[in-house]
Amino acid sequence: MVKFVVFFIGMIVVLDFGSALSKALIVEGDNYRFFRFSLSYSPQDFSQKSLLESLKRIENLSGSVLFSGDGKLTAKVYVTTGLPMVLGGEGASTEIISESKIIVDADYNLLSLGFRFVHYKDKVAVVRPSFEEILKWLPFKLSLSEIDNYWSNKEIYSNALPIFPRDLYLEQATAREVIIQFRRSQGINFSDSEIVLSGRIFSLCPYPSQSLLIFLDSFAPSSKTDVYLDKTGLALCLGLLKLYESEAYNHLPDSLLPEFLGTVLPFDTPIHLEIDLGLSQIQTVDVPENGLFLFPLESGETARLKVVAMGKKESYFDVSGGSLGFVVDCRSYETSSGTGSVRTLSLPANSAKRMELLKSWERSLSVPVKI
Repeated sequence: MVKFVVFFIGMIVVLDFGSALSKALIVEGDNYRFFRFSLSYSPQDFSQKSLLESLKRIENLSGSVLFSGDGKLTAKVYVTTGLPMVLGGEGASTEIISESKIIVDADYNLLSLGFRFVHYKDKVAVVRPSFEEILKWLPFKLSLSEIDNYWSNKEIYSNALPIFPRDLYLEQATAREVIIQFRRSQGINFSDSEIVLSGRIFSLCPYPSQSLLIFLDSFAPSSKTDVYLDKTGLALCLGLLKLYESEAYNHLPDSLLPEFLGTVLPFDTPIHLEIDLGLSQIQTVDVPENGLFLFPLESGETARLKVVAMGKKESYFDVSGGSLGFVVDCRSYETSSGTGSVRTLSLPANSAKRMELLKSWERSLSVPVKI
């Protein structure tokens, strides 16, 4: 006789108010449901009253019963805002914990970017770069007035998604500069071995390779990095769930968890690369100065890499395949001097050369260039 173990933990609701587009994950037994919805108030205006209003809205959207007949909360509720808040139920005290505690306990570093809101570990900021700084990341000509008009409308309709390719490029260019300005303000030079890309800019990119390229251009990793993409936008929700409801977290399907894109290997010089896939023949590639190279190593596959850089001893790396593969970055970087000194990508001053270089990097990562 076969016995079936039924997994039951009651109802749990995890909410993320990190941007104007909020997320809700409802877990009940071994079932889960995921919702996105807009707020009628700003995340900065978050309060106990707005939480209850949002829970009523989620109750209507999901058909779940979150409140009893006398108005008492019947589910466990966990909430993240700029400073995450944890509510244990009706009458429970509210505990404020740092975002870094969630991320560390969830075993990953998080870079999240919504509408000009940057979250990195326990650092949160709102950044507005100048239009001239945004312009340098566009692979086509655009007037400053066009940028001004677009962002003026965006200030009014912050939930609006880009419709045309030019709008998408403009938002992604802004994202790059927002992150760079944020890094300068905090003096952040990325040196971690793994990172999860989250927030609307990353999660809703048409192509995962665009998310990866935004990260490379703006965060300028200086060492081997495994990159994950939070497609559902649930990274903070999942961190809270793992921290406080580990049993429920362990029963979630892999489709909700961050997706492994691949490994990034940055070098300061051109390199000769030998790729050993365990087959009879080793593949060789030369990556030139200012070049990007993507090898489509399939998920579940592994490779041994031998790297010969000019003037340096040969080095070896073991990489695993992801949804994109692994990337070798031999582009030129510079480190500014003075306060807020950070490593940033070096772009040509000449606009024609710069735009052609931006397009070539997109082609290298198989990003369709359609403007």
